[in-house]
Amino acid sequence: MNKAVRITAALALSVGLISGSSNAQVLAASTVTPTTTTKVPVPDSMERKERRIKAGGEKRTYWVSAPKNAKDRELPLILAFHGKTDTAKNFLEHSGLGHADAIVVAPDGLGQKDVCDNRFKQAWSPAPYAVTTPQEDFALVDALLAKMDKEFNIDPQRIYITGFSNGGGFVASVLAQRPKPFAGAVIVSAAVRNPESELRTGLPVPLRIIHGDKDQQVPLEGYNRPTNVNGCKDGPGDVVQDIRDVRDAFLLRSGSTNVSYHEVTGMGHKWTHDEPIDVTDEVLDFFDIPKQG
Repeated sequence: MNKAVRITAALALSVGLISGSSNAQVLAASTVTPTTTTKVPVPDSMERKERRIKAGGEKRTYWVSAPKNAKDRELPLILAFHGKTDTAKNFLEHSGLGHADAIVVAPDGLGQKDVCDNRFKQAWSPAPYAVTTPQEDFALVDALLAKMDKEFNIDPQRIYITGFSNGGGFVASVLAQRPKPFAGAVIVSAAVRNPESELRTGLPVPLRIIHGDKDQQVPLEGYNRPTNVNGCKDGPGDVVQDIRDVRDAFLLRSGSTNVSYHEVTGMGHKWTHDEPIDVTDEVLDFFDIPKQG
């Protein structure tokens, strides 16, 4: 993990919190350009495969990105969770996480057709639109950790987890309820639904939060919206936490040297590679993992 980045972020956080500003922009940068839909090419030194595994009583699919010489050395492991309606393959292809000199595992959330727009939407618990329970998705995490440990020489001190949007919210849920064995986590544009009381207790986990101040899908202040059920009629409220409250909860839990918050000026709901921020670079820098290719 990049110690300099963590210390800089922690000092900036301290200034913002002492001044009483919950909207302090830490490591903020200037306006970003919209992300393109271009796939990030797979380096010649890497390989990527789709696989299947049984977990929580369900057959699940996932993708693995690994260096071609992975069997010959000890490597870190990253679990990566896509956002709502996305797929593991698409997330791996467009995020660029497949460039990491690590074993990167991107699983697929289970999904169903949304009765409101007839789109098939894969998602993660504890979102109200998810078809899985937290226990079922946690079972998938456990199964993937066991499978990767058996297949590769995984460094047990360097197991990480990251996620975007709904996937970022699931990562927060994992940290709240099942933090072992993760040595660090990054959540990006995360829709966090766990109450603060769950987030601020438990084992400390180094965490980086990246969120755009122009995110309209998951705004900084969160939301309380009706969910669509039973043919698009309003149902129970869907409560997403203010991301700065999430930050503060983890500060209480893990301490300022372990929590890094990047509120990006001008960034919307995206995993961008454009200037002035490359999200993948920030994720891998926090995990102290170099790129290949």
